[in-house]
Amino acid sequence: FDKHNGNNNNDEEQIGMQLLCLQLLQAKIRREIPRGTNVNPILERIHHSLARLLVVASNHGSARHIALQPASICYAALSVRCNALNQIVAQMTNIHPSEGDVPPVAALRVLSNLPLEVDACADLTTANVTELLWPFVEKIMEVCGHFMQQEVAASATEVLQQWTQCCHVSLSQLNIPIGENKVVVLPILVHILSQQQYSDEELPVKASKCLVEA
Repeated sequence: FDKHNGNNNNDEEQIGMQLLCLQLLQAKIRREIPRGTNVNPILERIHHSLARLLVVASNHGSARHIALQPASICYAALSVRCNALNQIVAQMTNIHPSEGDVPPVAALRVLSNLPLEVDACADLTTANVTELLWPFVEKIMEVCGHFMQQEVAASATEVLQQWTQCCHVSLSQLNIPIGENKVVVLPILVHILSQQQYSDEELPVKASKCLVEA
């Protein structure tokens, strides 16, 4: 994904093949890597390559931006099955990433896919899923509250929707001040829904779903 040969036709073919490979990798991870797998050198290299891809694909001007969602799914799926949930949530909720770290636009994609990948683990019941994710809910809400007031508001709202649904977060919990900055998510959602114009048409839909799921 880091290579570019300057030939648009070849680039399109290459990107198409890379997207296909990512789809196959998603299926392979879910099918062949059980939850609790210890990281080995091969999986570590795959994880590192996916992280690099997330950085490259985060650039909206890049032809590889189309790979952002499938790459984030693969990254989340592998993290969940390799006992890296704590580490990945900590990394992806860093609101001030350093140069070379996964940018917020990609980090939010990963965070939105984490609950779905936990829920996809066949050995977990619905109660197990909630129990596994619940320790991270406050940090997720704090980060979403921060980014829901920026250009990536739609992505942050989608993260909140997924976590609210999987963890059964209530309206009263959305109205509790969280973190050092005492972020309160519910008024931010209400403010989003009260706007008359949106830069992203999906934003009010996602905000509404957050309230419906709560």
